Amino acid sequence: MAAHGNGIAALAAGIASGHICRKALATSHWLGLPATASTLITVGGSGFVGGVVGGALGTICVPLAGLVTDLARAPAHMTTPLPLPARALLGAMMGFVTKWGSINGYYHCVMLPLIVLEMEGGGLALYGALDACCLCAVCAGVCAAVALWGAAPAEKFACRRAVRINLLLGDYVEACYPYMERSSAIRTGAYMGAALAGAIIVSADVRSSAYLPIPLAVCLAAQPFWMAAAASAAFGVPFLVSVLAGLK
Repeated sequence: MAAHGNGIAALAAGIASGHICRKALATSHWLGLPATASTLITVGGSGFVGGVVGGALGTICVPLAGLVTDLARAPAHMTTPLPLPARALLGAMMGFVTKWGSINGYYHCVMLPLIVLEMEGGGLALYGALDACCLCAVCAGVCAAVALWGAAPAEKFACRRAVRINLLLGDYVEACYPYMERSSAIRTGAYMGAALAGAIIVSADVRSSAYLPIPLAVCLAAQPFWMAAAASAAFGVPFLVSVLAGLK
């Protein structure tokens, strides 16, 4: 594999900036500095440290950064040689874990960096397709059902908004989590939709991008037919299960 390293350099720079930002703000507060000085020190210091770390990894440590990038990408490219049943099972597990990881706080520290590293250089990503389907489409399906049978007008309005954001902006995946927590049937339906979508994505070797409108993610995908099938399954299964749960 070709060594790259820009993705890992950018991630390391962001992590360093965030860490320094917290430390600088706390130190400024402890020293009793005024708000303007605290802001300048915090923003300037975190930006400076992030720039130094990113620049060092992006220039001095290119081979090491490229190796880390290639290792992070490897699991996404190990599925193709497997037999179809094994790919389907692995994909179902990946879809389930994608949903579980988001609910339990592992998205920004695991899934998002994997998407960034896999897409480095402008390519499409297996993890991007999993994000769009197993998180956004699943959430849209749950919220669309609640928008039909929700008891309060405010709840219906919030769910309609969540459906629009998930389908048209590729974000706001946490909107369905209160309903999953409230109902074991809805939770099961959401995980079933994510698992089925993951099985389709990995079986068909689908690649796409996160943070896009779902129709655009389908159009840009490698294997757009199967990306559409995965998104439809991810939306449809939670929707049907959540409708039935709401009718009880």
